[in-house]
Amino acid sequence: MTSSEDIGPDGTQPIRPVLEVRGVTKVFRAGGSFGKAHLVTAVKDVSFDIMPGEAFGLIGESGSGKSTLGRLLLRLEQPTDGQIMFEGTDIAQLPQVQLRKLRAGMQMVFQDPFNALNPSMTVRRALAEPLRIQRKLSGKALQTEIDRLISLVGLSPSTQDRLPKEFSGGQRQRICLARALALEPRLIVLDEPTSALDVSVQAQIINLLVDLKQELNLTYIFISHDLSVIGQVCDRIAVMKRGELVEVTSRDQFIAEPATDYARSLRDAVPEIGRPLPSSLAEEAA
Repeated sequence: MTSSEDIGPDGTQPIRPVLEVRGVTKVFRAGGSFGKAHLVTAVKDVSFDIMPGEAFGLIGESGSGKSTLGRLLLRLEQPTDGQIMFEGTDIAQLPQVQLRKLRAGMQMVFQDPFNALNPSMTVRRALAEPLRIQRKLSGKALQTEIDRLISLVGLSPSTQDRLPKEFSGGQRQRICLARALALEPRLIVLDEPTSALDVSVQAQIINLLVDLKQELNLTYIFISHDLSVIGQVCDRIAVMKRGELVEVTSRDQFIAEPATDYARSLRDAVPEIGRPLPSSLAEEAA
């Protein structure tokens, strides 16, 4: 139900964030057995919002906590403290039975496409499984949707009976993206999705992500240490250092003048941030 406080002055309902993160913290217990156990704070008191259709970049050095935060946001890791509101529901402490109902709306594309796919599953089977279980598709409707998803990520429908070993790294990442899109998610977390690919293939995947965002009005969290990639995709950039969020700003402001010395040092290390990645020979899609 919408209260009077939710109505804007023009009589319309304001747009609500897809994701509202409040004070999220993750503490791991390290050591033990042969040494004294100690606590490690990987993510500390992180807060931000993400709006529908936004591409939100999460950057920082290795070990800054950005990948751990990405997993927390989808409840692949259990937060120690804080709230994670996905479309108004706090998933931080939600029981697994209820969490499963929301899973279709939140998907992740992982860093390594070589390990992200079941080597014994054809593309058709990899895509059919979530479509059958979550969207209850079968028969002709199932096959039509598989064909659509494969074409959507720039592959030929004739490739769907191949195994992952028959594809290049870039093609495998396209398959992983098609699998994420199969459940029509409102939020996709992309964890270093191009770092395992060479530069020319990176450009192709980045262009695909930009096109899909516009075509499907997707909302991204893009995790990367590569600012040249972040500069192509993201509307806003959040900077992490030692588990803490030290700055959140627009891409243009980050390129022009970051507010913190740490963010400035990251920006200055990549003087051509925002410049398009080089595009070389196109990868064979079929």
